[in-house]
Amino acid sequence: MKVKLVIQAGHNPPKDPGAIAGKIIEAYENLKMEARVHKALYEMFTKTPDLIPEIKAFRGNIAWKATQINLFNPLLAVELHFNAASSDKAKGHETIYSLNPESKELAEDIDFHLDRALPDHSDRGIKVGYYRQDPSRGLIGLFRRVLCPCVIPEPLFITNAADRAILRNDEKMEKIAWAIARGIMTFIRRKVGWSLTKEVSHAD
Repeated sequence: MKVKLVIQAGHNPPKDPGAIAGKIIEAYENLKMEARVHKALYEMFTKTPDLIPEIKAFRGNIAWKATQINLFNPLLAVELHFNAASSDKAKGHETIYSLNPESKELAEDIDFHLDRALPDHSDRGIKVGYYRQDPSRGLIGLFRRVLCPCVIPEPLFITNAADRAILRNDEKMEKIAWAIARGIMTFIRRKVGWSLTKEVSHAD
């Protein structure tokens, strides 16, 4: 059985760099996390021979990406971001989700595994992806357009010193990537009715 997934980095450098904190440019950190999550997922799929993954990532503006996602018609879409705030006190991880009825489930699965990967990290929970500055504007662009379950995990604030220290720690970043992948696989397992034939110890 083929399982189609979209796991892509948010923003589109250099035109759209995302948040910037000193020398840290979010869009490039998103790309690094995309590569880590893809690698973790492909390793997990080696334990499920009946499932053949087809994982894509689209680059472009939001409208174009959403169109490509809908044409691809995946089981789910995850866009990887890092958070930022005007206050350097804001820290922790959160996952935002679209109004597709299954998006909340996917967000909960990813949030659960992020908690396990970073037990001492602040959990800001899950929330519907409305514009933060003005919720009356409705959902953010990707969530208005994508039809499949769609979430955006934001595991760290690049504007917070403690979170930036995690960003520079390869071991912890690997744990974050595997946590996101594990959350995705938990969702897939529930939807297509299979179980891992062998636990992947690195994911814990």
